[in-house]
Amino acid sequence: MKTATELLNEAPASQVTRCRMAWNSIANGEWGDAAMYLSNASKEGAGPEYWHWASACAELGRFCQNKADAK
Repeated sequence: MKTATELLNEAPASQVTRCRMAWNSIANGEWGDAAMYLSNASKEGAGPEYWHWASACAELGRFCQNKADAK
C-alpha cells in the first residue's frame, strides 16, 4: 500500500489539494476525513493514465475508513 506522501507526490494536478487535505487528516488522526478525501480523489482521478494512482488512493482510503470505524 502506498503512503499518503507517495500519493501526494504522484497526484495529478487536479487532485493535489485533495491529497494535501488527506495527508493532513492522516497526520492529525482524522481517519474519517482522510477516507472521504481519498475516496473522492480516487473516483475523480484525472483520466485513464492515472488508474494505478486512483487504485492506490482507493486502497488507502479503505484503510483509513477501517481505522475510523475502529474508533
